[in-house]
Amino acid sequence: QHSTCRNDTSTSGRNMAVPAGAEVRVCTNRTCRRDGSFDTARQFEAMVPRGVHVNRCGCLGRCGNGPNVVVLPSTAQYERCASARSVAAVVHDSFDGAKASTLEGVWKMRELGNDAGEKGDWKDAIACYDAAIQAMQEEGSEQTLHVVHSNRSTAHLALGNTEKALQDARRAVEIAPEWHKGYLKLAQASIDRGEWEAAAEACNKAYSLESKLMKSPVFKKMVEEVRSALATTA
Repeated sequence: QHSTCRNDTSTSGRNMAVPAGAEVRVCTNRTCRRDGSFDTARQFEAMVPRGVHVNRCGCLGRCGNGPNVVVLPSTAQYERCASARSVAAVVHDSFDGAKASTLEGVWKMRELGNDAGEKGDWKDAIACYDAAIQAMQEEGSEQTLHVVHSNRSTAHLALGNTEKALQDARRAVEIAPEWHKGYLKLAQASIDRGEWEAAAEACNKAYSLESKLMKSPVFKKMVEEVRSALATTA
């Protein structure tokens, strides 16, 4: 059964237990890709509760009505998921948790923060991330907050605030201990503080969660820097 994405904001913002095998599949075949499905997948990755996997897949049918999405294990299918509002509606409809309106608002504030960061306006970026975190906390939910804390960690590092960057990185991995990107932020904050053993531990944890990291030149450079520093201080 296919459903057009809708915005449901009627229930509370408390986290809901995620069913085993929970997954969102986003069609990234040619037609859906043209309709923006890569952005859709990115939005799902930022909004779904912990334990929900987001994967890109082949054709789900009904080409021309995309981006098309299927949610497992319910097998509910959605079409025209081409905006933050529609993605937030699917997440709320499928997993309860935070209200769709809050998820959408947090996404938009995070995007504003990211845009400010790209321009080097790091204080403005932090203000946006602060607002996003406050909105979700007022909802009584930690949903999506690991991503926002990770973003704010980057902003603090850019301003030289290594202690705050470390605090945000730690918060990110506390909220989502299975998310490898949080450990990368923790490693970078530890490197900037000269805490090499902590950086090594964070790198190892990130790699244990995502083995493809060794194909990343950035990660390789980070590991080499940590190894070199540890060898020097041994």
